[in-house]
Amino acid sequence: MRPMRPRRPSGGPGRGKPGGDNHGSSTVNVAQDGPRRRDWFPSAGEMVTLVADAAQKGNLILEALADKKVRVIYSNLQIGDYQITDNVFVSYMTTDAFIRGLNEKRLYRQVLDLKRSCPEPLLIVEGPNVYEHKDANVHVINGALAFINVLNRMPVVFTSDAEESADIIFMATNQMQFGLGYEVHAEDQRKRKRDLKQYQSEVLESIPGIGPTLAKELIKKFGSLQGVFAATTEELADIPGVEEHQPAMLAELFALKG
Repeated sequence: MRPMRPRRPSGGPGRGKPGGDNHGSSTVNVAQDGPRRRDWFPSAGEMVTLVADAAQKGNLILEALADKKVRVIYSNLQIGDYQITDNVFVSYMTTDAFIRGLNEKRLYRQVLDLKRSCPEPLLIVEGPNVYEHKDANVHVINGALAFINVLNRMPVVFTSDAEESADIIFMATNQMQFGLGYEVHAEDQRKRKRDLKQYQSEVLESIPGIGPTLAKELIKKFGSLQGVFAATTEELADIPGVEEHQPAMLAELFALKG
């Protein structure tokens, strides 16, 4: 989807302008042996905690976060610009940096490096509408977004200014650290997966001669109902619990056309 609103640029490519500390934030000296330290992040009842790369000091995003209940810890992050949880990192760049990276053919490599280094990256592009940039090429931008969003499953969020970027980062941090629907959503996904596995088993158990144990073995061996139904007589004969007469009968049943 194209970002439609006019956007105001800020900062530089992936880094804010150096300057003063975030108002009301906490700063600690952190060892530079990698960003993953669970004791940085809050337990229930604590305020939202965000780890920011030291180079982000003075960025307008941090000034905007000062108005929210956010505890900021500065570190020399090896991945991205902001760390939300052990696995979630935010990489920030301006519209100018995004377009320049595309035109100089650096953006794809940056995305691949980020994806390899970070389990769950988020890319925030802040500034004017990328499609209205003087050096924009619509097809190149669309190709890049397909590459980032679809092939690499990395969400890209376009924001108009630092206030909006800060709001996205704050909301994501709050939800990841304290829930606010996140855990409910995750539980729903786990329940749906359990339900689908149960339905798989029930479909097979409806076939004469297949009980719960054999149904489980078939799914384990072939991975899915489609795999079970495509199995050959020889493959079915190798499954523990399949009786001598069953492979031919099952193969014929699975291949039977209406």
